[in-house]
Amino acid sequence: MKATRRRMTWSIRKRSANTRGGFSLIDCLILLLILGLALGAITSTLFWASDLGNFNRASLGMRTVASSVFEALESVPPAVLDSNFNAAFTALIASLGGSGNRLGGYTFTATSAPAVNGAREVTMTISQTASKKANYTLRRPINSFSENTADDVIDS
Repeated sequence: MKATRRRMTWSIRKRSANTRGGFSLIDCLILLLILGLALGAITSTLFWASDLGNFNRASLGMRTVASSVFEALESVPPAVLDSNFNAAFTALIASLGGSGNRLGGYTFTATSAPAVNGAREVTMTISQTASKKANYTLRRPINSFSENTADDVIDS
């Protein structure tokens, strides 16, 4: 009877050990480590995407403003640009509603190369006044022909 009782007890212990299931402490720690790494990767990706979106919005704004200033600069008479480019550029910014080299939250710096073959290359660097996160540099040739040139004659 003792042998039968021992066999029954051993059989019950063996069955309960096999059917007990669950996770060990090491299993839980490994799972927490994997979840922590995944959460860290997702969070850093979201922050990176947010910063990239902010940078792209700032760059688009700077490109738009720089293009507008270039179009206004093309309307300045070439004789004025030839005499003193920096003064003409500062006056242009002031005529657009800015002061000094600032216009609408942006800071401008512009340099001009001497006129070659009827065009001068103007390099403009624009940056946001508040954030200073991005600079945008744009080069464009500006027509330097005199406004007093004769009209083209077309033979018919």
